[in-house]
Amino acid sequence: MKNVFIIFFLCISHFAFAQIPKGEIANRIVKWTAKTDTIDTSNFECIYQLNVTDPIKAETRQSYGILISGSRYSMFKDYNCYRLDSVINTMDKTKITYLEYSKLSGKYRNETTDIILRDRQNAEITFYGRVFIDKYKYKEPQPDFNWQLSDETKTVCGTLCHKATCSFRGRDWTVWYSDIPVSEGPWKFGGLPGLILEAEDSTKEIMFTALSLRKMQRPITMENLDYFNTTREKYNKALADFKTDPGKTISSSELAPKDSNGNKIAIPKRRMFFNPIEKE
Repeated sequence: MKNVFIIFFLCISHFAFAQIPKGEIANRIVKWTAKTDTIDTSNFECIYQLNVTDPIKAETRQSYGILISGSRYSMFKDYNCYRLDSVINTMDKTKITYLEYSKLSGKYRNETTDIILRDRQNAEITFYGRVFIDKYKYKEPQPDFNWQLSDETKTVCGTLCHKATCSFRGRDWTVWYSDIPVSEGPWKFGGLPGLILEAEDSTKEIMFTALSLRKMQRPITMENLDYFNTTREKYNKALADFKTDPGKTISSSELAPKDSNGNKIAIPKRRMFFNPIEKE
């Protein structure tokens, strides 16, 4: 039974390379099968702190995201993913071993692999995410948040901001936007006269807060990976099913644990930390 839980942990982890490889594999060179494409050059970056509370588990987790804004595209992703990619891009990829990569992955351990890519020219968003071992993407038009503007102001990240509110996909939001002339923000937020520096839902379960703004010119890149095309609704359902009962997903996959006779071993139901930004 101990082995079942070890396999279970490894399967649900997003950080497989954080497990330090041993023996011969440690010194093998990582084979980078995906091509990295440069799609734009950034003008500035904004780092956000994200606090999410799971009311069922009565637990709050903190992570960091980064908005990278270029002339046509902007990207929002986990900040540690960004840092890991930045370090890897300074190295000779033909010489990186599994041991070196696993140590870097452990140092820049990311909370999520989600990427939100905004195409201003086509007014659409492409979402890239993962459910267990499968990678998915979907496109949608730039959402209309139907913002209600207010005269209230406050300072966020040293910048004067203005209040706006909306109801969007199951949550009521209050955001604070600046006079920085970028009609974007963390996650999928956008459509206001300036950059959104803070966003909080009415339950206070989810909150984005800007920590740092910086002008930065560097390539905006995307790995050319194989993603399954899906819809937002199907992806959100698949993710919710996995998070609430990961054992069921694992048991139906090629990574299902088996006993010495080759029979599948049942994995106990164990809900993971989960509170989606979109509730509908």
